[in-house]
Amino acid sequence: TANANGTATLAGTPAATVSGSYPLTFTAKNSTGTASQAFTLTVDHVPSFSSAAAVTETAGTAFSFTVSTTGDPTPTLTTGSLPAGVGFSNSGNGTGVLSGTTGVTAGTYAVAVTAANAGGTTSQTITLTVKAAGTTQTVPSFTSAATATATAGKAFRFTVTTASPTTYTTNVTHSGTLPAGVSFSNNGIGTAVLTGTPTAASGGTYPITFTATDKAGTTTQSFVLTVGAAPTITTATTTTGTVGSAFNFTVHASGAPIPTLTESGALPQGLTWVDNGDGTATLAGTPGVGQGGVYTLTFTATSSLGSATQSFTLTVNQAPAITSVATATATHAKAFTFTFTSRGYPLANVTHTGTVRGLTYNNLGNGTATLSGTPTTAGKYTLTITAKNSVGTATQTFILTVN
Repeated sequence: TANANGTATLAGTPAATVSGSYPLTFTAKNSTGTASQAFTLTVDHVPSFSSAAAVTETAGTAFSFTVSTTGDPTPTLTTGSLPAGVGFSNSGNGTGVLSGTTGVTAGTYAVAVTAANAGGTTSQTITLTVKAAGTTQTVPSFTSAATATATAGKAFRFTVTTASPTTYTTNVTHSGTLPAGVSFSNNGIGTAVLTGTPTAASGGTYPITFTATDKAGTTTQSFVLTVGAAPTITTATTTTGTVGSAFNFTVHASGAPIPTLTESGALPQGLTWVDNGDGTATLAGTPGVGQGGVYTLTFTATSSLGSATQSFTLTVNQAPAITSVATATATHAKAFTFTFTSRGYPLANVTHTGTVRGLTYNNLGNGTATLSGTPTTAGKYTLTITAKNSVGTATQTFILTVN
């Protein structure tokens, strides 16, 4: 928001899916000139855990378990106190490895893991169950797939199934964020259901952890739900630039997979179009001299799920300049006509001061004016011609000689 007092405010709440760096250009302009500043806004994303919160191992057997996280910047992982024989190493890429030796004693251990970055800190307690060697595996197991695909705007249903070698009742729960419009329901009989209609804005990848629990123990499954969404262009349909001033406009599109962005329609000289490969494109540059006017463009976002187009109007303002010559000659008692011309956008209003006997000045309102009639007195006449629009003003001293 431009505050009209030499300041502006950039404010709001970034959505959960927009972490990263955003290059912006700020432009300050007054009647004396223009200044621009390149500015980078970095949006951090608080870490979250995408790996299971429970793991079962066997005493006497070395093991390793990868703890995975998401977040921007890449989170750093640390742990609290660990059981004897268990270690943890941070891999430096948002993951860490919980590992144990053959000497870990059977039992159940709570392992606290912390993920931290510039956006904040998140903690997770992992339940590490170490079974005695030779113990028969009786905990439930997952029999349904570890991935599923849905489409935004279309009804979706996926059944989570488990199997157990016992007659115990198995409950299935989940952790992780679900797409808007999709819900989870535990049936209490070893199955659960993901069902609903993902919203148009829910395209993306959702890591989820399913946990199956009965009296014998607990099993987890890392699950990924991918929601495809047709492209949508979400930016404004008009913008304005000025000849000779730096210009930058970012086009945003949503959808999954990430759409490519193209442009059709003639651009003013000095501007270029770049698809940034992340669902955005940049129209930027400095409009050249003589490029004032209205440009009708079409933006298109395309992915494997379809395409979307947007009609876009770019208006390039240009300060006026008088383009007709500054002198002319007429003859006494003979008809005479002279046309004053200008360039600029919006079209300039061309006015004058000064008079010539026998001639009439007519402002045509389209960036031109005429001086016409029959001169009645010989001599040299000086007029001041002014072309003015919302961007600026140009003047010219015009001399007419009547012979």
